[in-house]
Amino acid sequence: MLHMNFAKNPNVLQKLQAGIDQLPLCIDDNHDDKTKKYPDYGIIVQMSYMDTFVSDVLKMYPITNTAIQKARHRPQHCAGMRFALIEMKILLAKLLRAASS
Repeated sequence: MLHMNFAKNPNVLQKLQAGIDQLPLCIDDNHDDKTKKYPDYGIIVQMSYMDTFVSDVLKMYPITNTAIQKARHRPQHCAGMRFALIEMKILLAKLLRAASS
């Protein structure tokens, strides 16, 4: 569903791409090729525009029924949902980073 939103809103893709391109992949300078390949968790959680974009897409195209909505109101009870969201953001950042290089 992300690609449909990018096709309908190219300005959103450009803004997200620009945000990803300006951020480093790692917080510190001591990183190797493996670290360069995968964005750092600390960097991903700082990307507020990506967070808003992913949240909006999930509102428009919910993955499951009301279980996700209930879990959002009780985040301490749903580590799996938080893990899935960060995985989605890491994948998105990796794909968009690769597309710009």
